[in-house]
Amino acid sequence: MKRELTYIYVFPTRDKSSTKYSYTLQVTYPTKKETHHSKLESNDTMESAYLIKPRVTYSETINSPIDIDWFKFKATSGKKVKISLTSLPYDYELYLYDKKGNKLNRSLNGGTKSEYIHFKVPKTSYYYILVRPARDNYSLSKKYRLKVE
Repeated sequence: MKRELTYIYVFPTRDKSSTKYSYTLQVTYPTKKETHHSKLESNDTMESAYLIKPRVTYSETINSPIDIDWFKFKATSGKKVKISLTSLPYDYELYLYDKKGNKLNRSLNGGTKSEYIHFKVPKTSYYYILVRPARDNYSLSKKYRLKVE
């Protein structure tokens, strides 16, 4: 995940005649170390994608605003594949990549609408699925469901 510099501006809104102000800024940001609860949770990179089997439903969580989940599956040339991301607790996005990291397709329905990708396999190979939160959506307990058919 790309790190970005963020600025926070603090300025008075009421007593503009005063030249001294005090404030407290507390930033709490969950870290991956604090939120790992799943045997699949080491799948935060394409290289560490969790190998999934066709026609099996996997339930997983997005544990923080920066958590992403990678999965991989093997598909045979000429076959039609359907990837389903359902039971979304929040707005999550679904992407499909080839083994070289080229984005092949995506589903960005918005809200808690299920996400689907349909594609015809161009060649027998491993293909990669990325599930990521849209904006800062995540839940430590509410699981999404992923299935490849």
